[in-house]
Amino acid sequence: MIPVILVLLITAGATILAIMPAVMSGNYSSIMGLALGSVFIGLLVSIILAIILALFAIIGIVRFARTGTMSEAFNFNAILATMKKIGSLGYIIALIILFILVFIVMIILGIIPFIGGLLQLLITPFVGVFMMRYICLIYETAAAV
Repeated sequence: MIPVILVLLITAGATILAIMPAVMSGNYSSIMGLALGSVFIGLLVSIILAIILALFAIIGIVRFARTGTMSEAFNFNAILATMKKIGSLGYIIALIILFILVFIVMIILGIIPFIGGLLQLLITPFVGVFMMRYICLIYETAAAV
C-alpha cells in the first residue's frame, strides 16, 4: 500500500501548500473550494488504487503461502495470470460476496447487547478461517481451469 500512502501524502502536501497563502492573508473563501476539491480527488484516487492493490495482494498472499517464497507474493505477472484464469469479474464478485457475508455477521454480533462482544471474540477466529479458506478456494479455481 506504499503507492496509496504516497498519493495521500502528495495530496495532503499540495493542499497544504495551496491553502497556506490564503490562510496567511485571512481570505479563506477563495481557496477552500479548491482545497476541498483537491482533497476529494486525492482520496478518490487513493481508494481506487487501494482496491486495485488489494485485489493483487489477496492472490499474492495465497501465492506466498503456497510456495513459501516472498518473491512469489510480488510476482505480478503470475498474479495477473492467476486473476485472468479465475476471471476478473468472477474474482471481484466472489470477494464482494465474501465481504458482504462477513460484514453482515459482524453487524449482527455488534447489535446484540452485552453478549455480542463476547460472541465476537469467540466467532471472529472462525470467520477468519472461513475467509482464508474461501480465498484459497477462489485461488484453486485458477488451477482447475
